[in-house]
Amino acid sequence: MRKIEPTYLGDGVYATEDDRGIVLTTGTHVIAEADNVVVLEPKVWAALKKWATPQPEWCENCVFARHVHYEQDGKLIAPGCSGYAPKVGA
Repeated sequence: MRKIEPTYLGDGVYATEDDRGIVLTTGTHVIAEADNVVVLEPKVWAALKKWATPQPEWCENCVFARHVHYEQDGKLIAPGCSGYAPKVGA
């Protein structure tokens, strides 16, 4: 197996890989010293990628866009949305 150097992802989360799959740790990249350790086995990683794949109806204005807009006063909006999406066909 190739050696993957730990990568800092942000918000105290590190990623690396071992023979079990992708390993996420918090607080430190050292697994034995980490606050939390999550191992994403290949089937879990595949499910996460599928879950995170954008769909055409999702908001394009938000950083994490797993919501659908609805129309109010001629504009498509969504609760908690950071912006407005252009009206389809406008």
